[in-house]
Amino acid sequence: MSPEEPPSPSRRALLRSGVAAALGTGLAGCGFLPEDRNAFGNPDRPIDVKADGDLVYFNWADFVTPAVFDGFEKEYGVKVIQSNFDSMEGMAAKLNAGNRYDIIFPTVKWAQRLADGRRLLLR
Repeated sequence: MSPEEPPSPSRRALLRSGVAAALGTGLAGCGFLPEDRNAFGNPDRPIDVKADGDLVYFNWADFVTPAVFDGFEKEYGVKVIQSNFDSMEGMAAKLNAGNRYDIIFPTVKWAQRLADGRRLLLR
């Protein structure tokens, strides 16, 4: 590698960037839209969304760096309550036990199973 070439990003850096993007995209989908989507009038007008409590987050263990949660808590004034799983079966067991989460990260296969069983509300 010549001195002019920037170093290639590490796998960990790529994963962190991907997770941050996925978290941001997932959290962006946590907004509220009424049944009548025209109820807001002008669709281009920003919606004033307010946090209604802590964010209960459910994902693979050690998947997101704690700094992401710290920044989210500071920006939105809510606490992130993190719960983790180590397998899709473990995730399903916690959901079947009645635990409720605001955002979860199942695989596509398990998301379809949960949606088919009416255990997952997609927004």
